[in-house]
Amino acid sequence: MEIGNDLQRSKSATNCSSSSLSWLKRAKMDKSMFVKIKTLGIGAFGEVCLACKVDTHALYAMKTLRKKDVLNRNQVAHVKAERDILAEADNEWVVKLYYSFQDKENLYFVMDYIPGGDMMSLLIRMEVFPERLARFYIAELTLAIESVHKMGFIHRDIKPDNILIDLDGHIKLTDFGLCTGCLAHSLVGTPNYIAPEVLLRKGYTQLCDWWSVGVILFEMLVGQPPFLAPTPTETQLKVTLTFPSPMYRPATDLITKLCCAAEDRLGRNGADDIKAHSFFHSMDFSTDIRRQPAPYVPKISHPMDTSNFDPVEEERVSVEKRCLREGKEPPWRTGASIEERSLHGKKVPP
Repeated sequence: MEIGNDLQRSKSATNCSSSSLSWLKRAKMDKSMFVKIKTLGIGAFGEVCLACKVDTHALYAMKTLRKKDVLNRNQVAHVKAERDILAEADNEWVVKLYYSFQDKENLYFVMDYIPGGDMMSLLIRMEVFPERLARFYIAELTLAIESVHKMGFIHRDIKPDNILIDLDGHIKLTDFGLCTGCLAHSLVGTPNYIAPEVLLRKGYTQLCDWWSVGVILFEMLVGQPPFLAPTPTETQLKVTLTFPSPMYRPATDLITKLCCAAEDRLGRNGADDIKAHSFFHSMDFSTDIRRQPAPYVPKISHPMDTSNFDPVEEERVSVEKRCLREGKEPPWRTGASIEERSLHGKKVPP
């Protein structure tokens, strides 16, 4: 039965129209076909866990979203966008969606399990990246974002938490809940990584994703984002770059040309602008970078190893779920997106 009929039976609980989520076609499967192994991350509408499919024993990352919360917080369009983009994407830079289905209470996305964890967890462990590692990851991030742009979308939430590292050390993008078309006006994203034109809500394009790349490169080399502030308003007042000395000159030049006014930003003519920058002097973009050895390969001892994801203690999970249901921020949650949504492997600082 379609989700519209499910909602009609529980209309009083969700207080929404019966057709609000009819876009999500139900596959001939249900959650009993999967066994939950471990929680990887939690968010506003549910959680992501490592799950095993009962019949094939294949491992997946399963995102569970509570229908009631998605509907009550008017996030249907964002959830639909994520599902559509993951289903449409057919490249190695984006997490693959294998199944999407639903039951009376929840929506389920069954995706690649990427065992190397997220970039934020690696940044916290290493504090700063060697220049060679930063160059490699920014080169791959450039190609990953280019693939999203070629599909006609703006990611709008490029940040270390949404960059996953596979077992060979290469990256994949995840969390497309804020993705949109080529021109947008709404204020979404994560404060520390938001481009000024997004904050001003005067209309912005795919160029806003390249601003985020500059912020991430700064964070990789310095150890913190250049515009560190808890709210969008405070972030808007801090968009002035200050580099520590000494710092690799091509890196500072690339960051400066990415974290600038949109009309002057590198990437106006596409990703080739960025690939041609001297920071990538040792990178050959004409070859398949994903087939090259990565400078860092995560330690993975067995197929169900989740050690590269930060532990999500049951008590912490319970507290965060309660706070989010009450519309409050958990005391340890920083850098959260302006529009709350489900997170894939979200880093929870101690």
